[in-house]
Amino acid sequence: MKLYTNITGCIFTIKVGKKLTFENFYDFRKFFQTAKNLGSKFIVDFGGAEYIDVAGLAMLLLLQEYIDNLEGKVTLVFPTQDNQANRMLKLANFDRIF
Repeated sequence: MKLYTNITGCIFTIKVGKKLTFENFYDFRKFFQTAKNLGSKFIVDFGGAEYIDVAGLAMLLLLQEYIDNLEGKVTLVFPTQDNQANRMLKLANFDRIF
């Protein structure tokens, strides 16, 4: 599935298409590793996402760790529907972590 990315200053936005899975791993990692400045902010928008697998959850944790080292912040925008992605993010307590 496609990831849509945007950089405005030190704000990096990743918009997840329908799903976030292992097949997105390399593109996801490559994008977040472009952040080099202290205080960088990431927004991961799951607004239209329907599915996330365990690899997708792991990618979010890797992003969190990377940005913590830059003293930055990661914000998740949760899916607008009550679907698998929304339930999985909440089951993993990502609504509390991010």
